[in-house]
Amino acid sequence: AILESNKVDQYKGEATISIDKTVRVNGLALHADKVILATGSSPKKLNLKGSDSKRIITSEEIFDLKIIPRELLIIGAGPISLETATIFTAFGSKVTVISHSSKILKNLDHEISREVERIIKRKGIRIIKSAELESFEEKGDKIFLHLKNETLSGDYILTALGQKPVTDAVKGLDLKTKNGIIEVNEFLQTSAQWLYAPGDVNAKSMSAHAAYMMGQVAAENAVKGPYRKFDDRYVPGCIFTNPEVATIGMTEKEASENMDIGVGKFYFSANGRALAYGESSGFIKIIASKEHGQILGAHIVGTKATELINEISVIMQNELTTDEIVATIHAHPTYSEVIVEACADAMGRRMHLLKK
Repeated sequence: AILESNKVDQYKGEATISIDKTVRVNGLALHADKVILATGSSPKKLNLKGSDSKRIITSEEIFDLKIIPRELLIIGAGPISLETATIFTAFGSKVTVISHSSKILKNLDHEISREVERIIKRKGIRIIKSAELESFEEKGDKIFLHLKNETLSGDYILTALGQKPVTDAVKGLDLKTKNGIIEVNEFLQTSAQWLYAPGDVNAKSMSAHAAYMMGQVAAENAVKGPYRKFDDRYVPGCIFTNPEVATIGMTEKEASENMDIGVGKFYFSANGRALAYGESSGFIKIIASKEHGQILGAHIVGTKATELINEISVIMQNELTTDEIVATIHAHPTYSEVIVEACADAMGRRMHLLKK
């Protein structure tokens, strides 16, 4: 349907989709041959005693605050948690991150996770791992978090425990699901093949850039028939902490379980551009197969990590080898030289990284 601009508000509201391919909203019914479900995700919430306090907020509300909290507690140790922690620390808040896991950024390569923890602790952020949460208690202008072994207090508590797909609109369709998540095929079709589900709603990759590409693929397939596949092997993961974190492909542990690999590293402290700008924290890590030199994964913590990962995404998508990268001239002095240096190191041909 092509909506007239002055009638758009009629189509805003809670919608449902029925098996006869009809979308109903605000008493209106829209029928189509193909339907795209792009309802995204919403923050997961805790269900503990006292969790209904207005001082317990999610990532959707944290930046609506009118004041900078003196003390901010953050539950969770994933990307949103650590991004928010570094932002509010820079604003002057005293920040404590609380995680039930024994590791922050638990899905990341172990060396990257360890380096991020070291850097953010140096910024004054307290991290409590393997925490057992019991209840919340609001008293005056403070909110208290009771753990098994201690009680913490703050002006606000941010719960950042990840996202869950929003699927209310299709509850009556009996779609194929796994662990409550709508399953889609490589063309982004659900088990009802007239219904496409791109983006966070299928939980393949909960990032804006992946959702944008999935939206394009789903739209083309809905119009032209299923012909274009969505390839999720090379979706960059980006964390906008300070410094940034970016990752793509396999971790060292995953790659080493399946093949003989070379691991190359290069530190920003040995990169001329990073040194000139006073941004020398962190490193890049490249994992490549020893047999063919194919890059299997890349992991970066440091300045411009979320920009550098795009070059590596192109490299991996086009199956370029470490030999080909090392033979490609990169301008000097630039941040992207760390990619060449790490590839050389993965091949045992490191030249410029001096011993400590």
